Amino acid sequence: MERINSAGHPVPNFDQLAEFYTSASEFLHLWSEVRGIVLTQPRAVREMIPGRILLIYHRTHANKLALLLKSEVFRREPVYKVLVLCNATSMPSGGDIQLEVVRKEPLTPHSSPREEEPSESWYKMVGFAAGKEVFVPAGVPGHEVLTITAFDVFEITHFLVKVNSALILDDWIKRQNPRFKDAPIGQSCLQAVQELTELTHNIGSKTKKMEFVNVTKEMQIKDASLLTKLARVNELKAQLYDFECTRIANFEQQFEEVFRSKQLEEKREYLKMMQSDKSLSLYPEYMNRVNVLQALKYVDRNNA
Repeated sequence: MERINSAGHPVPNFDQLAEFYTSASEFLHLWSEVRGIVLTQPRAVREMIPGRILLIYHRTHANKLALLLKSEVFRREPVYKVLVLCNATSMPSGGDIQLEVVRKEPLTPHSSPREEEPSESWYKMVGFAAGKEVFVPAGVPGHEVLTITAFDVFEITHFLVKVNSALILDDWIKRQNPRFKDAPIGQSCLQAVQELTELTHNIGSKTKKMEFVNVTKEMQIKDASLLTKLARVNELKAQLYDFECTRIANFEQQFEEVFRSKQLEEKREYLKMMQSDKSLSLYPEYMNRVNVLQALKYVDRNNA
């Protein structure tokens, strides 16, 4: 079935792309619920130490190995400073060291720089569509230090690199100052970049196998509700890479129309819910009182 896009042209593969969106959206919704809880478990805290190699999805940094430099808490939520590789031509002129708060409401992707930036949901869904292959930089890599949230940490690997994270962060921050932008990279940072580059190429070429911390087993989670959600998360994660529609040549262009359409549907449903009685914060208490009044025959079934 074909749908019509905003320009009046048919969108091929709409139903298949909508199915991918639905699975990815459910995954991200559950992921946002459970990931912060999981990464604050005692075992996870012990794993998330400087030098740990993570697999992350953060905006345009999809399926990248990241070297953990620092864990901290921002507004009672865990956040992490990580070192990542990038293609040298795509390195920013300034540092990405300011905390980016993940939007709770997904936004429609836009092509105009004057409009709002695409949401994390958009970036992550496009990242899933790119497949399971780990990002490997072309040629001599550049590097960045990012501040990410638990929502961006997709896997904790068993790889651990010995680093001096304080020196790396100090070196990076120094080089974001215009006075020192042309200063040579510090020795500690250079060594970390070299080790991350070597590991990334070895993973990309299948010379080394990536092994992840098994959250359910190794962290000894006992909460039944959390385990149920984690099982569903793992089921959806496995499905995301199997959608044939993500392999079409102009996937991003077609998916943008689907994404926009589904986001509008969700916003419409959200607004309808907000206008209903069920959106009242005291609705459960209200219904209990109505039931009592009905039982005492002060009101009938129509609350009259």
